[in-house]
Amino acid sequence: MKTLTIKLGTLEEMVERFKQAVETREYSGSTLSFDSYDDFARALTGNRLRMIESLIQVDKGLTVRGLASRLGRNVRAVHDDIKHLEHFGLLVNERGNIHVPYDDLHIDVHIRRTPQETRAA
Repeated sequence: MKTLTIKLGTLEEMVERFKQAVETREYSGSTLSFDSYDDFARALTGNRLRMIESLIQVDKGLTVRGLASRLGRNVRAVHDDIKHLEHFGLLVNERGNIHVPYDDLHIDVHIRRTPQETRAA
């Protein structure tokens, strides 16, 4: 199963994950990281997530028109969202056939309390 984990993370965290992968020589899946909630929300809007969710259920993929019809959306808007998601590697367009190149997408967002000693007074 080909899995992609989408998460919020810093450059330092990405470097640390890379170092661990090199040390263990184990593939732990693909990761797409965003620096901030705003970047995450701009890239993965509700419509774009619904598009991914719809496409991941289809074995052979769909055309832009077929996807727009399935989602009840404007063809041009769906086309624009496809281009945006292709940029991040979340969708692939193979001769007009749009599909998700993963079997599983995992969104990993943690919101944690800052330890008391590091919080501003």
